[in-house]
Amino acid sequence: PAAAALTDCKLLVQPSGYVDGIIEAPRNTNEASSGHWKKILCGGVAGVVSRTCTAPLDRLKVLLQVQSQQQVVGGNKTLGPIGMMRAMWAEGLFTMWKGNAVNCMKIFPENAIRLFIFEWLNE
Repeated sequence: PAAAALTDCKLLVQPSGYVDGIIEAPRNTNEASSGHWKKILCGGVAGVVSRTCTAPLDRLKVLLQVQSQQQVVGGNKTLGPIGMMRAMWAEGLFTMWKGNAVNCMKIFPENAIRLFIFEWLNE
């Protein structure tokens, strides 16, 4: 039984390279490449989630900026941030996320590349 346990342990231990006092574990290129894809995907998803969570505030900012331009064109009613939120709410809940799909298409590759390069430089 002890000999069988010893041979089982030998099967679990993989040979590694020993170079200049540094022990390097063998790397599987498939594992490294899948790790890169995971980082890229996680970075992109994190960007999309954060952009979606802040979309109502971004939409409010854009509407408040455009409101001043509309006054120049001939509008006469000015709404503050609270009044603008009420107007958005009156249009429907999902109007707070208008244009979010375009923002997400922009932010996904941006954050994915940023996280990948950050992780790659830290290796």
